[in-house]
Amino acid sequence: MARTPGLLTLPSHRRRSARILNSRKSPTKHVDEQGIENYPESNSKVARSTRKRPVSSLSITQNKKVSSSTHDLNVAQTQHSTNTTPLLFSLGTLVRGTLTKRPSTQIKSPYVADVSIIPTTDHHEPTVVQAHAPALDVGGMCVPGSEVYMSTRPPGGKTSHAIELVRSDAPTTARERNENGVLVGAHPRLGEMIAREVLRRGFLRDALPLGGGLELGPVTDSTNSHIQKNMEETITDGKLSSGKADLDTESEKLRISLKEQITLGDSRVDFEITIQHPITNKSHRVIFEVKNVVCADYERGTEPIPSGPNHCVIVARPSEEDTPTPYQRTALFPWAKSRSQTFEGKKVCSSRALKHLRNLQSLADGGKDVTPVVLFVLNRCDCASIRACHEACPVFGEVLEEVTRNGDVKALGVRVRWTEEGGCYFDGVVPVRT
Repeated sequence: MARTPGLLTLPSHRRRSARILNSRKSPTKHVDEQGIENYPESNSKVARSTRKRPVSSLSITQNKKVSSSTHDLNVAQTQHSTNTTPLLFSLGTLVRGTLTKRPSTQIKSPYVADVSIIPTTDHHEPTVVQAHAPALDVGGMCVPGSEVYMSTRPPGGKTSHAIELVRSDAPTTARERNENGVLVGAHPRLGEMIAREVLRRGFLRDALPLGGGLELGPVTDSTNSHIQKNMEETITDGKLSSGKADLDTESEKLRISLKEQITLGDSRVDFEITIQHPITNKSHRVIFEVKNVVCADYERGTEPIPSGPNHCVIVARPSEEDTPTPYQRTALFPWAKSRSQTFEGKKVCSSRALKHLRNLQSLADGGKDVTPVVLFVLNRCDCASIRACHEACPVFGEVLEEVTRNGDVKALGVRVRWTEEGGCYFDGVVPVRT
């Protein structure tokens, strides 16, 4: 296997899709499929609390059988290990605080929250700051009283911080409660940042075999300058060093390029990987649409009282197997408080997400040298699988099952684990079910 060095930081970047916008100068608002508005990141260094909590973890048995009552799109799983999971990137040092009010008392916008910074050894008095809340309440997890982790923003703007992570206190099971909860990605851009690193470093090679001597190994070339810069910045013995990541023998035979925000069909796709064999000149394209997943179900008896209409409180379905298996949390996509949009004559949560599925289907119908993939990024480490959220949008589950039924469109899920220090760790491939 290739050595998978971790990156120290990721530079600021702007996405060229309608989901990303600039928040500094009278931003034009664009809302994604979860009602979440995207803004660019901040890389400023900030202070953090000295109090540490252990990070929650979840051990998962490889290739564990999932319920036969659902359409299983991908059953590959990896063993969780806090010692071996590779670092994808770091957000830098984060500030820990408690959300007190959203919208802010100072700025009457749902995208701005008042956050009380938790005192540290260097800063003893609580300080209330205005923080950008780009994912609003994160499906009911980011509400008054929630613990959040923030980056700082450049001076001169209306907000001094941006909420990056939120701690979910959902009990692991009815018999087990993790006092430390789990950190959940609370900024919409994180899903695409995670996907970029996973693809760039070839972590889907085993989950998506291509055959014909081609594979999704580490990227060897990129048309995006910030990706190329990241390819040359690696960690060696805990220090930033320059030098391209080591590739294994098979991957060195292939030319693997990565492009972002490519217009294909009638929409713009998130990523395109092209693999070319230098001897046979055979090539294959893999197209990725990325969906950021933050919501999850509850085991019956552990569900909270909904804090509001946007609080995602869904009780896990009873097992339909002859021998019921112990409950394992399942992540849910999509989530919205209402079906306010229309797709193919039906009320849905997000017509945009469904349009992406149809576009992938049309790409699959267009030729044999392309593999379309919907990549679900599980932005928390306490879920064993991902499924379509029929409770919020039954049409999404129906269309996902339809486009993946014959295997022409693939559905894959990847999971990450966050730390209080802002580190994002790859935590394996998880099943996606309709």
